[in-house]
Amino acid sequence: MKDPADESPKSRAITGLWYILAGLAVSLIGFYHMKFGGTIPYRGKTLPLEMVAGLGGIVVIMGLVHLVIALIIRVRGRQP
Repeated sequence: MKDPADESPKSRAITGLWYILAGLAVSLIGFYHMKFGGTIPYRGKTLPLEMVAGLGGIVVIMGLVHLVIALIIRVRGRQP
């Protein structure tokens, strides 16, 4: 059974904002290393910095989708 609080516009909006914040942080790390010539080591290899920044962008888009869903839920809640 779903918890009604999980479907509230407020919880969706907060989740969306967290996704956007996390995505921006990942993107900024990638862009920072691109600008200053650093690398990101991962399990003995280096990650492609374009991939890191791209994944951060995808997470930001997911956050925006959550915000749109929250807006839709809120508008539908106002209709009779």
